[in-house]
Amino acid sequence: AVTSDVKSLTQKKDDEIYCSYLKFKAPKTGTYVCTLTNLQGTDDKAVKVLLHAYFVKVVKRGKKYGTESPDSSTVGKYDCLNENGYMEKLRTMIDAYEEEHPDYVRYLEKDYWDREQNFKQRSTDKFKFTVKLKKGQTYIFAIDNAGMDTLGKPYYNDFYLIDQKSCLYGGQYTAAYSFDMEIKLKAKKK
Repeated sequence: AVTSDVKSLTQKKDDEIYCSYLKFKAPKTGTYVCTLTNLQGTDDKAVKVLLHAYFVKVVKRGKKYGTESPDSSTVGKYDCLNENGYMEKLRTMIDAYEEEHPDYVRYLEKDYWDREQNFKQRSTDKFKFTVKLKKGQTYIFAIDNAGMDTLGKPYYNDFYLIDQKSCLYGGQYTAAYSFDMEIKLKAKKK
């Protein structure tokens, strides 16, 4: 489970960035397929979206240490993992928010429709990538708390350069969450 019990990487108030790490020693040299599924969040007022998960290796540069990223690439359209039951939870959040703010209904319904369309175009229940690792090398799998959807006052969403209001906000997910991870050595083609 990834929790907010680790020290924040930033001193910014209300923008806590946490990162959890897992050591992994490659048993063989080759391309590994990493699959993340079953994302479970614990916050009733936000839905977790997993955006960043990656391997790095620690390298020594002179007298200092740093990190280096091995070659990695997304498999298909599996580049985002949403919390289990994302659409149902978002619907529940929107329904409750509409009761409090009936004047936001059209923006909230448009946000829901947009997410629904997005989910129809790509997988959101799996985050899958390949990474090239070397035998005996210790790698660090890192995952941070960036990525969530929550609701708030309507604002002009200029991300797509359109004049449209949205009530969906992103940010840092500061509640605990968990997911399943599988790392397999990719079989060589015969």
